[in-house]
Amino acid sequence: CLLQAINSPAEHQVNGLSPAFTLPEMLFLRMTEGFFIMASLLFLVMVSELPRRINYQSSMLMRASRGRWLLSQALYCLWMAAAMVAALVILYCLFALPYAAPGGGWAEDVLIQAEAYAEYEALVPTYIRQGFSPWGACLLAAGPMFLFWFVMALVILLFSLLGAPMLGPLFYGTALFAPVTILVEAFQNGFPSPINYSTLSNIVYRFRGEEIARL
Repeated sequence: CLLQAINSPAEHQVNGLSPAFTLPEMLFLRMTEGFFIMASLLFLVMVSELPRRINYQSSMLMRASRGRWLLSQALYCLWMAAAMVAALVILYCLFALPYAAPGGGWAEDVLIQAEAYAEYEALVPTYIRQGFSPWGACLLAAGPMFLFWFVMALVILLFSLLGAPMLGPLFYGTALFAPVTILVEAFQNGFPSPINYSTLSNIVYRFRGEEIARL
């Protein structure tokens, strides 16, 4: 989060201009793309052992029904995903605060109206700036991140309950790097991967004008 916050002002440039983004705008741009690979790997390490191989699990399994124990594991997965998103948001906001501009609204609207650069060059998509407030856009971007990590934890839990605890982390470790290790350009309609549903930008990619319906 510290490195992302430091690099944000240098990365947020269009035609040599660096828009004065507010804190929620900086957070939105990070949540749609910047956090994904490294944060997902950290989360994968954090949940690679589900259920935890500790005496507490055996003790609880003897004192509860299988259904209640399984529900508790699912709630644990949900809590871990929510905690990961919250930790990223809080830490990034703390580190990015010195670089954020005061005020509200979308900074790029002013630059586009002043014809500093064109609409299609904007870092924040048009459908976001026209339909959401900056903090509302952050909530929208947090949804796919949370659900992707929640499903990741559930799949790892499922493989563990089926007696193959290493297959879950292996599957997701491979999926995270699939866009890099596989020549995805060779597939005419794209390469099917869980990554396609991991972030807001990945979900609406190639669906200009239909983003909300696609989401």
